[in-house]
Amino acid sequence: MSPSAVVPDWTVLVNKFVALADSSEHWETPEVGPSATDRIYRSNAGKIRYKAEFTLAVSPSSAADLLNCIPRRHEWDTLCAQAEKMGEVEGWTIMYICTHPQWPAQAREEVLWVGRRDTDDGIYLLGTTCDVFEYPVKGAGVKMRTAIGGSRIRAHKDGCIVTHLFDSDPGGLLPSYIVRKVSAVAVPKNIRLIRELAK
Repeated sequence: MSPSAVVPDWTVLVNKFVALADSSEHWETPEVGPSATDRIYRSNAGKIRYKAEFTLAVSPSSAADLLNCIPRRHEWDTLCAQAEKMGEVEGWTIMYICTHPQWPAQAREEVLWVGRRDTDDGIYLLGTTCDVFEYPVKGAGVKMRTAIGGSRIRAHKDGCIVTHLFDSDPGGLLPSYIVRKVSAVAVPKNIRLIRELAK
C-alpha cells in the first residue's frame, strides 16, 4: 500500500485533540508548572497521557516554528534521544523518534505522521502513528503508538498560549512510576527549555 493511500484525516486528528484538550473529564487535578500560570494535567488512564498549558512571550508563528523543527526537538524534549525526518507525503512529514531509556525500562521508538495547519482557531501541530511499511522503526527500542500528540498555539496578550497534549500507548511493560514521571518531571523541564529557546 502506498503512503499516500493511508495519510491521516486532518479533521479526525483535530477532533481527537480538541476532545481531550477542551474537556475536564479526562484529567486529574492540575499541577502548577514552572510558572504560576502553567498547568500540567495527568490522566488517570494507564497509558501515557498528559496535557500542559503554558504561555510564551513570542508570536504563535514563532512558537510553532520552534516546536515544529525536527532537528531542534532534542533541545527542548528531554525524553528525545533521536528525531529525524524520513520523508514527506501529501503535505505530511514522516518523522522517526526514539526516547532515552528510563531505567529499568527500555527506550521507546516510533514513526509518526506530523503536520501543521494555521487556522482561525490557532496553529495546530499534530501527529499520530505511521504504519507505512516503507518507513519502519529502527529497532532501537520498544515500539510505541500515539493516538494523538502535538500542540495548539493561540495568540495571547503576552505572546501566545500553548496547549500541548500527548496520548500514547508506550508498548510493553512500563512501571507506573515512570508513567507518572513523564508529567511530574519531564514536562516541567520541557516547558522551561521551550521558554528559554523562545526568548
